[in-house]
Amino acid sequence: MSKGKRILYWWLIFSGGILLGCGVPLMVVRLLSPPEIGTSQHMSELTLEAPYLYFGAGYCLYRLQLPDQHLEAILCTADWTFEKPVISGQRAYVQVARYPRRGEYFVAIDLAAGTKRRQITEARFDAYFTGLKKHIRLVGDKVVTARRRGIYVYDGLTGRPVWHTRPVWPDILPYVIYDDWLWYVTDEHTIVALDVNTGQQQQTLDLSPNVLFEQVLYVDEHWLVGRDKQKLLAFKRDQLEMAAWSTVLDIRGGVSMPPVLRKNLLLLDDFNATYALDITTGEVVWQFTPSDISRSVATYRQNDIVLFRLVEYDDDCSSSGWYALELTSGAKLWEYAVRGGSVNAIVYEGVVYIAHQSAIDALDLATGTLLWQVEVDSTYKFYRDSID
Repeated sequence: MSKGKRILYWWLIFSGGILLGCGVPLMVVRLLSPPEIGTSQHMSELTLEAPYLYFGAGYCLYRLQLPDQHLEAILCTADWTFEKPVISGQRAYVQVARYPRRGEYFVAIDLAAGTKRRQITEARFDAYFTGLKKHIRLVGDKVVTARRRGIYVYDGLTGRPVWHTRPVWPDILPYVIYDDWLWYVTDEHTIVALDVNTGQQQQTLDLSPNVLFEQVLYVDEHWLVGRDKQKLLAFKRDQLEMAAWSTVLDIRGGVSMPPVLRKNLLLLDDFNATYALDITTGEVVWQFTPSDISRSVATYRQNDIVLFRLVEYDDDCSSSGWYALELTSGAKLWEYAVRGGSVNAIVYEGVVYIAHQSAIDALDLATGTLLWQVEVDSTYKFYRDSID
């Protein structure tokens, strides 16, 4: 064999080895990986742990220092999106979703570790949270979550399951926690209170067949308020055998956020209106029902002001805004429009912080005037098999 043929021979062997060792695996990975078909924006709800706002945007988990507007990326990944975090000391508990179609998990992140040492795999919780990502609470060292298969309680340090219930009845607002007791509606439409730490049953409210409960809405030391299909029922905690009052409300789709009690008014909302009820009588003091929207969600904060979010679902969810209502009368004080879908609002020291699309706006609570805005990169890629 001539020298030229030998060089060509070894060159072909070398090239074939490169192809087999690198090219074929890359081709296989390319074939197995779903095609990226575009990008979108992801902005989670805000969490206040003064003086920081925590939130997820794009593939990062952020915190924004108030009032300095210093934005810090706590943890960035290649393909995880972060939902609303829950903060306890130096830990952030957060639901994450990995794209495309690689599952949804609940994880703990050590905030005390340096940026290079933070790992998303610490204390991963064995649970999926599709559709119920907002129902995550911390009670002492316990993490309470909800999904369609039941309410699950985990050890916040290890991620190990402590106890869980049978399937919960409503998909929205599936439980209420007060004073270490967890109140929920069973699949038999009765209200049960469990000790969060042990899962032991503490109290039961069963009015079947006359009343078939669908939601527990509010609990404090004096009152328990629940809902069946047609009406709200309020019970005094020391007289659960008989309802103190009942009120028929046209609630469509269930109560979407935990009601709150302000100045003897119970504030609650469904997906179309906000109601203010006298807690002692059940009388509807005022009702706010916009006529030009298809969905609405309210949040309630301080200084006798009710913040009411409006979202009109069109092709791109581009119409969104906020109303501020006076607590005792329901009168509109101001309104504020945002671009894209608005997520939620947090009030801190007289300022309203609103998350939407790719920014956080700071408004004066009394007037609705924009004080400042922080832009955030909320872009993430989506794939053909991650959408249906």
